[in-house]
Amino acid sequence: MDRPKPVLFSRSIVLLIATLLLAGANCNGNKTPRLSNPSTKQVIIKFKSGIKNEEIHKRLSMFEKELAIDIEYIRQMSGEAHVIKISYSQDKKSLEKILQLLNDHKDVEYAEEDIQMRISNL
Repeated sequence: MDRPKPVLFSRSIVLLIATLLLAGANCNGNKTPRLSNPSTKQVIIKFKSGIKNEEIHKRLSMFEKELAIDIEYIRQMSGEAHVIKISYSQDKKSLEKILQLLNDHKDVEYAEEDIQMRISNL
């Protein structure tokens, strides 16, 4: 009995599929990806116990108004901390000042810049 011959894709079809897959990996729904803005930073914020998840967005909206910044909620982390993206005018307030104001708020346990940390050689 003759075996069926395997179907081979031409190189152009393989390249087309790979290009479409790679292009789709960078898509964010129908939104056009934003360019990186030096005055936009990702922040980890943890609220004190007693602040329920339903109240988080209300608190963040309040911070937007009080601090004159834009806040985009990204996701919840383990340990009940939350990742947010803040956009601010570097002329008005520095990131350190915004973080200090957040940390001084009665509802916030801590707020810190979301940065990659490395262990240094001992």
